[in-house]
Amino acid sequence: DNPNLVAIEKDAFANNTWLRHLDVSRTGLTFLDTSTVRDLPNLRLLGLSDNLWHCNCSFLDFVTWMMESDVHFPDADNITCHTPAGLHALRMPAAEAQLHFSCLTQLYKQDYVFLCLVGLCIFLAGTMAAWLAGVCAVIYEAHASKAEEEEEEDTA
Repeated sequence: DNPNLVAIEKDAFANNTWLRHLDVSRTGLTFLDTSTVRDLPNLRLLGLSDNLWHCNCSFLDFVTWMMESDVHFPDADNITCHTPAGLHALRMPAAEAQLHFSCLTQLYKQDYVFLCLVGLCIFLAGTMAAWLAGVCAVIYEAHASKAEEEEEEDTA
């Protein structure tokens, strides 16, 4: 119940490994780094409800940790995304699925440019290999026919 709490440092609980219950519900948090709570071996209860969570690709690691950890989240139905607008009021299990889809499968403009350049390089390499193979075949054929002509002249 502290709306002025807007951030928790990564190592805020580093020396408090016996921490069992942590409630940061109804604060001004928008993001929580996974390493802040992941390294707390005795953490059993983590209150996160009614915060203004910003569910973006940076938050995906934390949401995945939430779904896979043995930590209990009281009032889990009120742990929802606040922003972006497309995920507003979405609960964390659904947000995880949406974030996995949008963050891990989305290609950006530079990805398409990279794929086009790789495709062009592969095409050019294949073309060069075929050209070299053709040149080698012509040179071999010319050399083989010249050797046959010389052999016929020697026997005649």
